[in-house]
Amino acid sequence: MTQRPTFWSNLVGGTGQALPLVVITALMGFGTLMVNMQIQMSELKFKQDETLRVLKRTEEGWTKTFDWIRAEVDDIDQRVRELEKRRR
Repeated sequence: MTQRPTFWSNLVGGTGQALPLVVITALMGFGTLMVNMQIQMSELKFKQDETLRVLKRTEEGWTKTFDWIRAEVDDIDQRVRELEKRRR
């Protein structure tokens, strides 16, 4: 008589067949995760660079505006001084 396989022997036998599939699937999932992380990192780096460019342009704009206002104030001060000299 042949002995009928038990639950545990079936489980071990089935696991032996499915193990390579599980390992390959896990590696593919991990690889996909790594690729997605790299894509997200490159997108974040691009957004960071773009933000820095905008901030630099904004800073340059503020500097130019401030210089223009300073020049206007100096011009007004000079005109006021000239008018005060004429009044005396």
